[in-house]
Amino acid sequence: MSTFIISRRKEGEYLFSFKDKYGETILTSEIYPSTICCKNAVQSAKNSSLDENKFEVKSNSSDQFHFYLKSNCGEIIGKSPYFKTKQSLQSGIEYMKRIAGDSSVEQENY
Repeated sequence: MSTFIISRRKEGEYLFSFKDKYGETILTSEIYPSTICCKNAVQSAKNSSLDENKFEVKSNSSDQFHFYLKSNCGEIIGKSPYFKTKQSLQSGIEYMKRIAGDSSVEQENY
């Protein structure tokens, strides 16, 4: 089952990762000052993942690909890991579009 996992950093800030059913990270969020802000960002990610236009695809000088997921106001919610091919990147985006909206949210113990 795919899950959004909220974690607390040692600095007291929070972030989330979206993991597929195999535990692979598809998206890692920006840093948030509180659990409430982080939970709001998870909801924003769920909503934004339904819209193809909220995914911004980028590549680096090593021809690896990643995407940013953006909110309705254009702010970056999170970033994917690097993918070796554009096809695998597109598969990650399609997975998020299909699954993220109905995925559970868990908080790690801190």
